[in-house]
Amino acid sequence: MFTPFLHFHGGKGIASGFGGAVVLGAAAGLLYDGMRVIRHRLGLRWLGHVLDALFWLVVTVGLFAYALAAGDGRVRIFSLAAAALGCGVYFLTLGR
Repeated sequence: MFTPFLHFHGGKGIASGFGGAVVLGAAAGLLYDGMRVIRHRLGLRWLGHVLDALFWLVVTVGLFAYALAAGDGRVRIFSLAAAALGCGVYFLTLGR
């Protein structure tokens, strides 16, 4: 029987995979806030570009590692949406 959705995240189901992606998105929001504080405190214009590149590198590696661990190496659309949701919820609540 072919049930691709039941095998997501080690057989724990979609809900745990979705929740993990939400937490990953919130962690990305926290990382962005931390880098924003550094950028504003130091006030170096070029540092913003370096920190942005570092942020996207870390987030990309994090999403890739999560896809390998939770999605059998497949990046699923709902995982990306869940990560975006987690980041959005972080910025609307704790990121203020």
